[in-house]
Amino acid sequence: MTKRSPVVPQDAEPGWPIRPLIPGSWRTLSLADTCAVVGRLTSFEAENGISPLTASRVMFQRGRILALSALPGWALIELEAVLGSDETGYQALLLGPGERLLVIDWTSRPVHQAAAAALTWPPNDTQVAEYCYLFCNAMAGDGERFRVVGSLEEVDLPASKRSRLFKDFNKGISPFRIKRDKQQVSASVTMVYRGDLFRAELQLLPSGHVEMNGDTPICPAYVCREELHGSFRVIHAEPYAHS
Repeated sequence: MTKRSPVVPQDAEPGWPIRPLIPGSWRTLSLADTCAVVGRLTSFEAENGISPLTASRVMFQRGRILALSALPGWALIELEAVLGSDETGYQALLLGPGERLLVIDWTSRPVHQAAAAALTWPPNDTQVAEYCYLFCNAMAGDGERFRVVGSLEEVDLPASKRSRLFKDFNKGISPFRIKRDKQQVSASVTMVYRGDLFRAELQLLPSGHVEMNGDTPICPAYVCREELHGSFRVIHAEPYAHS
């Protein structure tokens, strides 16, 4: 059976210049809560021998939080910081029970670790969509992040919308569609990677791993160019260059 996933609301908090890592009902943290998260991050880095400490080389400004229905007891946090180059970067963290902290490092490891502790099976449709977005959007290959895109509202767009590239991109996006066959859960999605939009089939496994089975190129992706600086993502105003 194939059906469209429930609509996941976008971040409605004012003042944030970019879209969050995944769609959802995000809430901006108070200054005190943001400082507490930065303090926990600093403790985590010190406990694990990470040097220099992130807080010693960037200036954190604010945070936002999303309670994860797919991983009960866990939350996804994004911290906005001014990097050494005066660019604004965004760092994502998973915060679990007992203040357990996992830094999104663009590998599958942190999401796998949280899933091992909290993923329930079988997940409902809302949980399937949220988890697939989280797993894919927190992954990168060759320095480029994967991004599931189910609507224009989920990505950062260049200022100009008159380009033919924008029209093709808008037309090429498909909503997130879930497929269930007995105990198997899969999804048909459109994704952005390396400045291109393609269609992919995802399979969510009980282990928390998400397999991508095949990908079909659709068109260039007319989205703001993104760079990864360590665990931070930096979003630029201009789109990817296309010939």
